[in-house]
Amino acid sequence: MIYTVNLNSSLDYIMRVGHFRVGETNRAERDSLVAGGKGVNVAKVLRAFGLPVKAFVVTAGFVGAEIERQLSAEGMDCAFFRTSGNSRINVKLKSDAETEINGRGEGVPDETVEDIAAALTPSPDWLVLSGNAPSGTRSDVYRRLASAAGGARVAVDAWGGQLRFALEARPFLVKPNLDELRDFFGEDIPPEEAGTYAARMRDAGAANVLVSLGGLGAVLAAADGKVYAASAPAGRLVNSTGAGDSSVAGFIAACEKGCGAADALSFAVASGSACAFAEGFPSYADVCNLQRRVSVREV
Repeated sequence: MIYTVNLNSSLDYIMRVGHFRVGETNRAERDSLVAGGKGVNVAKVLRAFGLPVKAFVVTAGFVGAEIERQLSAEGMDCAFFRTSGNSRINVKLKSDAETEINGRGEGVPDETVEDIAAALTPSPDWLVLSGNAPSGTRSDVYRRLASAAGGARVAVDAWGGQLRFALEARPFLVKPNLDELRDFFGEDIPPEEAGTYAARMRDAGAANVLVSLGGLGAVLAAADGKVYAASAPAGRLVNSTGAGDSSVAGFIAACEKGCGAADALSFAVASGSACAFAEGFPSYADVCNLQRRVSVREV
């Protein structure tokens, strides 16, 4: 069983506008409200891949109630943890370029974190800690939850202080993007040096460090001591929301099938790309087809 934890769930308000003009009235051609958040997105993709997954989701207020309603209607296996305030709404504007305004969300109190930690039993095969916790939540929250998961393989997709604390728990996987890698080291890292810095982050405590580079593909500093680079397949960007989450799910799915580091990297890149090239999350067949167009090399 795979558990995902989403401390900062959201409703994503997605609006598609033909040609967005700043300072003018724009009218959406289509819009939708979709329950999201990084941990929720990872759970959706893993479920689409046919893997057993349960999402632990913090919700609040009327927005949280709608998140719960949607996920329950989709038939997802979820445990909800209600807090005060209101869950966030993220605005995703799809036009000639993509623009996002993400809400802050409510801080998660210690007692709620303790409730989630207590619920992580029996220990899962995987624990996915995805997305930064909202302001007001303790910075060591992911380290605490990772410690509560027993012998689970822990995957972390976070940044800043929460990533630094999480590394102390020696997670199986961390997945920063290039900007988050730069933030971690406080340096302006060029894409061609991402593998070097991924290896340095691996030395700081993670078994595997997967750095997503958008259209340039990804690099993986793997537990086997090697560094791999993967190209991204060509395609038309339709929706980048959830692409990184799909990559995390793809890496986990490949590991569950017993794949080695290079194949896990190519499946992760194919998963992220398949999400970016479509409006929804990818199917397993879509990813397998796209994986054939991903090349991996050792660097």
